[in-house]
Amino acid sequence: MIIKELELIKQMDDHSLAGSILYEDIQEKELELEIALPEAICDLYMAFDPNDQIFSFNTSLIPFQNLCLVQKKDKYHIHTILPFLVINDLTHGVLLCQEGRGNRIITDYLDAKSQRIAAYKTSPKSKKERETIWVDSYSRLPNWILSCIGHLKIYTLQDIIGLKPDIGMLSADSKSFWASFEELYGRGSNVFISKEYPNILAIHQLGRPALNDVPFCNYVFGANTETVLEELIAGSNRQFVWLRNVESHHTITKKEVEEVPLSQKTNKTFEFDVQPRALYSIEPILQFLSDFANLSGDCESIDYVEKCERKHNISLPQPLKEYYCYFPKVLYQTYNVHTPLSRLKLDKFGKMKFLIESEQIYSCAFEPESPFVFFRMTGGKKWDSWGTLDGFLVGKFAWNIACSDEVDLAFAQCSNFMPSMLEDGGILATHLFDLADGLSKRVAEGSFFDSIKIKMVML
Repeated sequence: MIIKELELIKQMDDHSLAGSILYEDIQEKELELEIALPEAICDLYMAFDPNDQIFSFNTSLIPFQNLCLVQKKDKYHIHTILPFLVINDLTHGVLLCQEGRGNRIITDYLDAKSQRIAAYKTSPKSKKERETIWVDSYSRLPNWILSCIGHLKIYTLQDIIGLKPDIGMLSADSKSFWASFEELYGRGSNVFISKEYPNILAIHQLGRPALNDVPFCNYVFGANTETVLEELIAGSNRQFVWLRNVESHHTITKKEVEEVPLSQKTNKTFEFDVQPRALYSIEPILQFLSDFANLSGDCESIDYVEKCERKHNISLPQPLKEYYCYFPKVLYQTYNVHTPLSRLKLDKFGKMKFLIESEQIYSCAFEPESPFVFFRMTGGKKWDSWGTLDGFLVGKFAWNIACSDEVDLAFAQCSNFMPSMLEDGGILATHLFDLADGLSKRVAEGSFFDSIKIKMVML
């Protein structure tokens, strides 16, 4: 499955330890656990040894002989997990099944498209931490493993350069540059091998770097010699910065590199400077999207919504009521994790959390009587305004049905897409129309999704 890709990553230097696991060991472990091991995990252990230097930073690979099934209980479910990787203070593994309220859901963990990754605190310090289980329903196990290994490997290489994040991969002036790079195992691993410079490994960082003292850059390129990186720099018009240069015996610190724009950092607070406005009813747009995607499944009734309002002694914002009435319950955890109405709870800041991002990076909340949606990073303490609620909900509704495997939609990728193509006069503008007599354009004003314009393509 991914053994070839893992070997390519490992061969970036001469210091990696060979994996010592054989097929016979895998068969023996499967008999011991009474399950079949996912192929991607077998490939990982066959390619890498837990004592390899890449596992000396903030990540450790659980020794193969120590693999075992664990059961973790949260407030609503018992999760059966096969843990194999520890990152910082979280243990990650494959979710095998969930049990709760008389139901037992067995995931098809051998199918790469159905595999879910679960994480829990390695050494919980409180009951809340013991009962907190994060389930990633979006990432695919092979891509997730390659992403982790690629990120770890690049920081063991001798020389590293970063690409300033204001240069996008798909912008027109970058297309020729990225044409020489191939993403391992298709889209989603965020690990790239250069076809022109085979000794260069590249990663797309979505969060903080593996080393706390290394400045953040969206794209990082590593090699075991500065010469090949200098050739890459000389052969492009990109703006690179050296992050580590062994020849000069120097690792560049955060203070020595130009600050990365805050909008590219995952720990930025996205405070929107917009004026409050009256919220629009988004029902016409949700009705259109539901019909367009042929959504089916049980949704909340308006009677139940009003019952929950009385229970919490609050008045939910009208767009949020409509969102719950149109969004099928079966999709509550297929991409973003939605909080059921019955579990909404007012926190000490006066906010009610209703959505968690698919990779548990951030949460979203609303405030009764406020037109805004609020945003907070996982582990953060402060809620920040993230624009108006109605446009945010329309964007999230469309995004969730588009990214859910439960909804049978077909997509085509526009590899040279630029936002200007959507504007008046753009080549896609004649194929687009605003929804509900321009309502989609009005709700986008002051919204997080304002930049993508909530429109649909007419085919």
